[in-house]
Amino acid sequence: MGVSEPLYGSEKFFLRVRILAHDSSIQCNMGAFSRHTPNIFLMTTSFLYLFRESPEEMARLSPAELQEDMARWMTWTEALAQNGNLEDGQPLLAEGRVVGPTFERLKDGPYPDAGEIVSGYLMIRAAHLDHATELAKACPILHYETGSVEIREIIKLPNPSNA
Repeated sequence: MGVSEPLYGSEKFFLRVRILAHDSSIQCNMGAFSRHTPNIFLMTTSFLYLFRESPEEMARLSPAELQEDMARWMTWTEALAQNGNLEDGQPLLAEGRVVGPTFERLKDGPYPDAGEIVSGYLMIRAAHLDHATELAKACPILHYETGSVEIREIIKLPNPSNA
């Protein structure tokens, strides 16, 4: 592995895990893992999925289609959870606001001009952006013409109360 290559970009890498048990700590090498190792909790990169869709397209769905859609979401999120990728997530109401630096830019939204809304989010764990992208390709929102998933890596800032 070259010096400029990120550790998580290599096919195999080593993880050092600190195990805290009672009041003592034990360090152990976990050995080489493929970047697709299912024991994902050892890989601590968090990503945010923002789901965007057209409310008009979703409003055209029949009750049976809505049931099928919900079943696809349940199957997908349960698989993410079982593989250790799912951290958190919730759907969002369509109503919201976008606040700008002046009162005149206060708009009902969140995206009134674009015709799409952010309909929900998930926080997931993945080895790297390419891994998070592969997981997102199975997202049920992509079943719809206007559906999309925005993927953003979450930056972990220090907690000011612990400083």
